[in-house]
Amino acid sequence: MKYRVTTSLILAVLGLGFTIAATSASTLTVTSNGDSGPGTLRDAIAAAAATDTIDFDMTSVVSPITLTSGELLINKALTISGPGASQLAISGNSASRVFHVFDGNYSSWTPVQISGLIIKNGMADTGAGEFTDVGGAILNREALTLTECIVQDSFAGGIMGGGIYNTGQLTVNRCTFVDNTVPGFGGGIANDGGILEVNDTTLAGNIAVTWGGGIANIYATATVNRSTFDGNSSGAGGAILSSGTITLNNSTFSQNSGGGSSAIHNYPFGHTMTINNCTIVGDSSGVGVVNDVDGSTLNLRTLFQNSHVTTRPRLVGAAGDKKNAAWATVSPIFTGAVRAPPFAPCF
Repeated sequence: MKYRVTTSLILAVLGLGFTIAATSASTLTVTSNGDSGPGTLRDAIAAAAATDTIDFDMTSVVSPITLTSGELLINKALTISGPGASQLAISGNSASRVFHVFDGNYSSWTPVQISGLIIKNGMADTGAGEFTDVGGAILNREALTLTECIVQDSFAGGIMGGGIYNTGQLTVNRCTFVDNTVPGFGGGIANDGGILEVNDTTLAGNIAVTWGGGIANIYATATVNRSTFDGNSSGAGGAILSSGTITLNNSTFSQNSGGGSSAIHNYPFGHTMTINNCTIVGDSSGVGVVNDVDGSTLNLRTLFQNSHVTTRPRLVGAAGDKKNAAWATVSPIFTGAVRAPPFAPCF
């Protein structure tokens, strides 16, 4: 492991000496794939100072790094720079969560970056106390940026977040979430009162028994850009369940299953869902979007194939909302001005 370097500049002014110590961020290198001890990832996280970077010597580290003594707590501003998801996995060994990002300070969010790793086989299902059974792979309570990672095969036994449970600020760039499971909400990601941005990401094969197979956005704000939701499933909202404010841009939804709302379900509490230039195709029930909100707004500018929209508040000015066997542009604005029978297709 590389050690911190401190530079001191000694100046003399008018015959009086004083010292200015300037400390720059250091890089600590992981050289062992053990769970703990010198050269391990756990040791590097503990030894790092705020704003340091951790990288990996792949001539010494053999994938996977398997955790045997519990989750890795990141409690400071830190960058973990992996060699690429094809080269290194961090496994919770189906016994513990992999990363818990929290510095103990509730007044602000500390920036943390994790990139270039597979984060897999996480398990959050044991122990008493707060947050013990949410976020199978990652529990984020700070400002986490996750880049070019794969989050897979993780499980949360509680109500939210098979892959990630977020109450802070989470930015996901060019990642893949696959085969994560939760009995409650958010098989891939549960955003619970936080801020979520997902860019150029694939969510596939994630399961939430209750709601939101890919993403559950609960009393929260989320934006999804240029992403793919494929084969996710849940009781409602196979791809996405939102009871907050969410914007979906330039994304594709295919082969998702979710009871009465195969792809996207906008649930009560009067928030707004905006869907721009998306593609919804081949979802199991044929209902691509359910708008289940009195007094909310659903702005819809998208394409449907073998799918359609169902809304409890009847849509206004929506001539193009019918189920289509071929591509068609659908451009209604749902205002919830007039009620329709529950889940009645607005043909």
